[in-house]
Amino acid sequence: MNDRNNDLKSSSYHNNHNDSHNHNSHHHNVVTASPGDRVGLSCRIDDLGSKTIIWRKVGRNHPLTIGTNSFVAESRFSVIHNSYTNEWLLVIQDVRAMDEGMYVCYINAKNTTGYSVHLDVRSVEVSGTEYIEKGDSLKLKCNATGRPEPPLNLEWYRHGKIVRSDLSRRILVTKKIETRLLTSLLDVENVQLEDEGEYVCISSGNKSASIFVHIINR
Repeated sequence: MNDRNNDLKSSSYHNNHNDSHNHNSHHHNVVTASPGDRVGLSCRIDDLGSKTIIWRKVGRNHPLTIGTNSFVAESRFSVIHNSYTNEWLLVIQDVRAMDEGMYVCYINAKNTTGYSVHLDVRSVEVSGTEYIEKGDSLKLKCNATGRPEPPLNLEWYRHGKIVRSDLSRRILVTKKIETRLLTSLLDVENVQLEDEGEYVCISSGNKSASIFVHIINR
């Protein structure tokens, strides 16, 4: 497991079960993650008594977990219960694009509070050198995943304008597609001080990621 997986990204919700009894209210939160992350969706309800918490993903017929018992084949899903804080944390390891969606925790009783959290899987990621010396070659990569297919297109932007291949300006943009993955490579030869700035990659699905490139003048 890489270091990023050890960094748990989480949401939290706290409610008093007695105060909410006979009220079918819903509370919402959003957790944003990237593929490979480890996330925790937290639900805390006091005074459960003999009742327990159920986690379910909207669109699935069966619950993911009941109490601390998992009802999915994948070992990536588990629940951690803290009896001191009454927190029921749904942990998802190695987040994937297919995990995106709305998750609901509720008590196994009627007319009680439910809590929903939307997991937004950031499907566009940019990597490359953030600090580069003047005259060197800049190489940036943008990966976009999708389910069941990757986005139709990726575009690079700088100062609000599309960056296209332009050999006179030392710029080359290439793209390649694999199963559920679209990659765009941006190469800039012999970088100059004016090439410094933020480079943004945007998918046709309007997901984006960016990187700020610093040019070192020696």
